[in-house]
Amino acid sequence: MNFEDLRKLIAKALKIKVSKINLKSGMSVIEQWDSLGHLSILIALNKKLGKKSNQYKNLANATTVKDLIKILEKK
Repeated sequence: MNFEDLRKLIAKALKIKVSKINLKSGMSVIEQWDSLGHLSILIALNKKLGKKSNQYKNLANATTVKDLIKILEKK
């Protein structure tokens, strides 16, 4: 998954504009990225990745876009 795809996925999960999402975006920056928003992102990632999502450890601990990218790039 590339950065642009991840931005779109997060924007859709949080119901915000894609333009509000950059590498520094995360729980402390985006109001909608609260615990329920985080769960929405994880669910969207799970749907997108399918069974592969089990291979990505620590996705639940990622609190920024940069964290998610680091985790997703490891595989």
